[in-house]
Parts: sequence; structure tokens; C-alpha cells
Amino acid sequence: MNDAVERHGPFVIQGLSKIYGSVLFEAAMAQACVTDIKNVFSQWLALFQDHPQLEKAFCSPAISLPVMASILDVLIEIIQSPPLFVNFLKTVLQKRRFHLLPEISAHFQALISHEKGERHVQMCSALPLTAAQTDLFHHELTQFYNQPIVLAADVDPGLYGGFTLQSQGTFIDASLKGRLSALQHSLTGTI
Repeated sequence: MNDAVERHGPFVIQGLSKIYGSVLFEAAMAQACVTDIKNVFSQWLALFQDHPQLEKAFCSPAISLPVMASILDVLIEIIQSPPLFVNFLKTVLQKRRFHLLPEISAHFQALISHEKGERHVQMCSALPLTAAQTDLFHHELTQFYNQPIVLAADVDPGLYGGFTLQSQGTFIDASLKGRLSALQHSLTGTI
């Protein structure tokens, strides 16, 4: 589903994902079923992750909408989903936006966190963090932001050392790669 960015551009994908995620969240809030929708969304994403051929089928322009709708109906029987989520899936299918499901889910999750007063922080380190290091970062970030933190940690060996943090439009680069780039910029005046 990541090739969607290549086809449509990151801003279009982000905008559409936010619209779908926001509408689903507002409807789930109105029907008091946010937790149910969150859980079933995770099941659907896991299904597509475990069976990439299904993902390809739903994203393929070569497969007709009636055939996709039939496949979706079978899957809905397998994964019991609230009516709101079934209607959501059918709308996404009709608009041929199944490739956006991971981004829609991410925005939906962010809205849940926002409603709870949580702050999402994406951390990327050069090496995997131990449980103790993760706990320490979580504690320090909670103190820094003075609100509950949801910390997602990734690994990028290309950072060479250190880490980066990203949260709500703020990016902190404490990586060796970032420091070397800054040094190169200061010495040569180029990036």
C-alpha cells in the first residue's frame, strides 16, 4: 500500500487519509463504538499484512468493483465488523481507496490519542533500544511534554548513532548523521 504515495503524491494521500479517518472517528464517537472500530481496523490491517495477495487484489484496477465487493462480503463474514465499519469499507472500496487503509488507520489512532490527551512521538534510533532505554525515553518525554506519551520506536542504521524524534510538526535530530550533515553544511555552506 506504500506505492500509493508514488502514484498520487504524499500530500494528496495525507489529505484523503485525514478526511476518511476524521469522518470515521466522528461517526464512531457519535455511535459510541470507537474501541470496537479501533480493534476491528487492526484485524483488517493484519489480514492484509498476512495475505498481501488480498491487498493487491483490492488495489488492482484490473479487478472489477463487483468482484471486489463479493470478496469483501466474504471477508466481512469472516471478520465480524460493526455496521459502521462495514459501511466504511464499502465506501472505501467504491472510491477505490483501499490503498489508503494504513494511513486512514494511523489518523484514526491519532484522533483517539488526541481525544485521550495523549501525544504521539515517533522515535528512530540507529540501534534497537532495550526495554530500559525505551522506558527511560518514555518517562523523559512524558515529563518534557507534561502529558501522556505514545512512543513508537523504529530503527534506521543509516543514522550511524543517536536518534531522531518527531511529534506534531516538531523534528529533533540528535543523530550522528544529522550532526555530520550540519558540520558539512557549516564547512562548505552546502547541504
